[in-house]
Amino acid sequence: MAVLIFMGTIYKSQMLAKQKARATAEQQTIDKIAKLLRLPNETPIFMTVFDEKDFENNNLFRKVKTGDIVLVYLNAKEAVIYRPSTNQVVEVLPVKGDVRTKSK
Repeated sequence: MAVLIFMGTIYKSQMLAKQKARATAEQQTIDKIAKLLRLPNETPIFMTVFDEKDFENNNLFRKVKTGDIVLVYLNAKEAVIYRPSTNQVVEVLPVKGDVRTKSK
């Protein structure tokens, strides 16, 4: 029993460390984008494009490429497409509150 509790504690601490690292990396990316563009004063939905084909049926996001970062600001009703490989904001788009990719 003690072994299970010990392993559970280790697992939980590892998961928390991964979440913290991801949040830190996301904030660093947002800070980079903020140097290029004035961003809304709200916490965005942060998405990394792993496969641009997921967006092929979405005319709004037709410029995304694999590796791009998409920040969606629901209150401001805009999305920012950022390309880390070139450190450029590709596009700023209006959104209507519900951003979806095609279902798999």
